[in-house]
Amino acid sequence: MAMKILRDSASGGLGKFILFGFLVLAVGGLIMTDVGGFFRGGVSNSDVAAIGKEKISIQSFDRTLRMTLSQIGLSPQDAYKAGYVNQLLASEIRSSLLSQAAKKQGIYVDKTRITKQIKTIIAPYVEEGQSEKDILNRILLNQGMSEKDFIESIGQDTRNSLLTAGLSNGFAEISEDIARDLYRHKMEQRDIEYVVFMNNEIKNISVPTDKQLEGLYLSTKENYAQPEMRRFKLVTIKDDALKKTLEISKEEIRNIYDDNIDLYTTNESKTLDMALLDTEEHAKFIIFTLNKGKSLKDSVKEITKKTTGYIGEKDFEKEDLVENIKDKVLTATKIGTIIGPVQSPLGWYVVVVKKITPEKIKNFEDVKKDIKEELMETLLIDQQYALANNVDDLLASGSSLEDVAEQIDLNIQMLSAVNRYGQTMDNKDGLDKHKEIKTTILEVGFELEEDETSPVFEAANGRFMAIYLEKLTSKTYTPYNNEIKKELSSRWINDQKRVSNRIKTMKYLADLNENKQTLENLAKTHKKTLYTKTNIKREDDPKGILTMRSVMNLFEADINRTILIDIDGGVAIANIKNFKWPEEITTKSTGFEELKRDISAKTQREALMMYLEKIQNQYNAKTNQTLLERVYGSETQNY
Repeated sequence: MAMKILRDSASGGLGKFILFGFLVLAVGGLIMTDVGGFFRGGVSNSDVAAIGKEKISIQSFDRTLRMTLSQIGLSPQDAYKAGYVNQLLASEIRSSLLSQAAKKQGIYVDKTRITKQIKTIIAPYVEEGQSEKDILNRILLNQGMSEKDFIESIGQDTRNSLLTAGLSNGFAEISEDIARDLYRHKMEQRDIEYVVFMNNEIKNISVPTDKQLEGLYLSTKENYAQPEMRRFKLVTIKDDALKKTLEISKEEIRNIYDDNIDLYTTNESKTLDMALLDTEEHAKFIIFTLNKGKSLKDSVKEITKKTTGYIGEKDFEKEDLVENIKDKVLTATKIGTIIGPVQSPLGWYVVVVKKITPEKIKNFEDVKKDIKEELMETLLIDQQYALANNVDDLLASGSSLEDVAEQIDLNIQMLSAVNRYGQTMDNKDGLDKHKEIKTTILEVGFELEEDETSPVFEAANGRFMAIYLEKLTSKTYTPYNNEIKKELSSRWINDQKRVSNRIKTMKYLADLNENKQTLENLAKTHKKTLYTKTNIKREDDPKGILTMRSVMNLFEADINRTILIDIDGGVAIANIKNFKWPEEITTKSTGFEELKRDISAKTQREALMMYLEKIQNQYNAKTNQTLLERVYGSETQNY
């Protein structure tokens, strides 16, 4: 359930921060490629990155990596080979850089906002008989995080978002002239004439010899491979009966309450109405209007002609306050107190105290149910691990699965034979009914020998499981036979026709340019048809024999230039006769406003990348490639 929540919420809201951090930037192309290399003195060998005073441990990074890879069905080794591990590490480094920069700029997020965001994530997944606390506990369990760490994670990523949004806002628009020029380029149309030379027109290609076909078979042998297949049994420990045996006394609950009274104490907080101005003069004028009875929002709008400097009302505890205004807010004891102007790195603050909420301690009777549920959850986990250790001990002693099942309640399920990607022989998803743990089954199962059972592990769905490899079918190849020989012969002949046709047509093009002939003359000489095509657009899907590559070539060439282009099934000699641009461009022109938005978004990403490069040098970010190679680059992972 918890992993499902995180996967589903990753499509919107704050869930994406929990799962992927700023991975979207890595995927979008803002890959940090110039982070410092190997660690030098003073850095632990168990850290994969150091960013200023912050470190990313291998344990923390590995947990994030495996959780992320489970969404795309890759093993850590394959992800490392594909460069995905370094991309994820770059995104983690970016997140740390932005977080440190946000703190330095005095950007903080109050707990009320974080609480609302957590509730928004959890609410759709609360089923009948469950509470929001139940869902949150499952998330924390599967993430291996404390509630404090979880809240801090959301707060950090929210701060990062506020910082990046602030950076981007200054690059929201481009000039109309640049937008129109780019629109003309995008909407350009061209007219061409062309003569076609198809591959199948080539005759008298020699039939390949047996030796040539055998060589082609050996060089393309992987095309005829039948992959290694493995048939597993999924072993799940049934723990339903455990819940009925667990008991928590009222005395234990009371002791937890007394020992952790801080957790049930709500600190004093103040509701502040805030504004951040560019100049001290503006701030002073706003304070003047506040004393005359005008609201802060209206005052900001009057002096700045906009409301972007108005932050609004937010609840703050002592630790949430910006350093520059903290002392003055803490000493304010009356509602309506006006604080400011106070200078900060971001501008000048004006603050109005709207509400003061005193410290409050929750009554034992109000929280004892939640405490009991948490204790039951912890006790259940301890019992589950004890049960899992018993299964491991029995298997290690040589007991069969059937013998173990007689002593411990197990569910043993036979799975379809699959390759290392989870596909059956007929290319279906053999683990479709186990999507939540598919990656784990494949990762664990493909490290086993035949008739071997893995150690018990806790899966992403919260259950304790083991994998048994019942049968291993080794990789084989379809033998070189008459059917394969016929297929290879056809491929050989088609390849020879394609090459011969291209060489011949290139000679025609050279003769045409040398003798300054027209395409019409070329068509008559070779008894071909001279085709014409008008109003070809740069970004249209090509129709007929034209391909995306041939259209690209046509728009790269000069006007009245004769060129060779690849087409579907052959080549063509083409001449660009004419071009047209849109005559009048207005805001109502098809796609014009969308183009402006796309360009603005790209400009914002450029600004963010430049800022990241600046703070990266400031915080001296380094990665430990040696550790990454040792953990993820080897064929067998021991970590």
